[in-house]
Amino acid sequence: MKWCVFGFMAFIFSCSHSQSEEKQSSEDVKAVSILDSLGIDSEIARNPKFHFQMVATSVVEGKIRKSVSYGTDQYYYPASLVKIPAALVLLEILNERNISLNAIPIFDTVNACGSTRFVELSQEKRISFRQMLRELIVVSDNHFYNALYHFITPKELNKRLKEKGYEGVKIYRAFTGCDVIDQLRTYPLKVYAPDLKSVLYEQEASILDSNVVFEYYTESKDRMFGSKHENKEGDIVDGPYDLNFHIEIPLEQMHRMMLSVFYSNQFSQTERWNVRGEDLTFIQEMLGTFPSEISSSYRKIDHFDDFEYKYVPSNKEKGNRTFGKLGLSYGFASESVYVPTDGIGNGLLLSYSVYVNSNDIVNDGEYDYESVARPFAKDLFTKMLEWHLNEN
Repeated sequence: MKWCVFGFMAFIFSCSHSQSEEKQSSEDVKAVSILDSLGIDSEIARNPKFHFQMVATSVVEGKIRKSVSYGTDQYYYPASLVKIPAALVLLEILNERNISLNAIPIFDTVNACGSTRFVELSQEKRISFRQMLRELIVVSDNHFYNALYHFITPKELNKRLKEKGYEGVKIYRAFTGCDVIDQLRTYPLKVYAPDLKSVLYEQEASILDSNVVFEYYTESKDRMFGSKHENKEGDIVDGPYDLNFHIEIPLEQMHRMMLSVFYSNQFSQTERWNVRGEDLTFIQEMLGTFPSEISSSYRKIDHFDDFEYKYVPSNKEKGNRTFGKLGLSYGFASESVYVPTDGIGNGLLLSYSVYVNSNDIVNDGEYDYESVARPFAKDLFTKMLEWHLNEN
């Protein structure tokens, strides 16, 4: 049965439930029954303190067969998952401007704030868009996300995502450490041909009206985490850490975005990414690439374990790889990963998030990613793979 994306999203929303510590409703019972039907009995999935949520889609012969979701009305911090929409919008812009991935952006600074390392790297190393994307995805390089953010601009990034139907997505931050308003400023740049002999494109600095923050964000206690947190001075202080006005990508939308990377034919023409076929293939390949298979443009990366950024199990044999992105920050472990299975066009797309912070202190860098999140992801994947392979 062929589904259009609207049917897919309607199905997702109809299956999406969450748990609440304050009350038990019929919706809560339905939500738990979803876990029961999937055989997921883990305390991590069922205990509200872990803020577990997931979306899964089974694809058979290139078409969506079934989808299920759980807990997706909760907030989670997407961290490095934001690099996927940034990469896709970049590819669309480069295609429209007839700029090759091998072109080289060089940035300048104006009214600089926070980390400007990406500017320095562009000036010193002359790094192509292709190499930026390679390190952005495979070793989750934050400097190159910052570069993409300034090249695309937050105005254009959010506008294009909204036009594609990605509701609720708010990306008005780079990873530079600037305050909310300064995040709306971008630096000037020039894009050079690969041989550096000609300028292909030039862009001035921009400032987005700060009213956008108050127009698009709604402050909520649901974005306050922890009983204590580490402040800017490095001191542990009482009170929750405030994630209001940060990056927001609802998990259903993140899941849909990843689905569009691997199964664009399941989307209407207006919802597909206007990118070159070879560029989209490059992104797919990078989602399955291991750190040991690339080199960095400016640092040593041989200390990275090949599975450091892959919680759902993967196999280095090319026929048995998974293709995904992992985000780790503030105690949230979130991953969106496509797992091909036997047969052409068959596979499971799984997106999940879990909050693992046993000391209840946020921003101290001490979380239970390896001890709790990684084994949970493996167990969750096993259950969802069984669900995918079950014809009934």
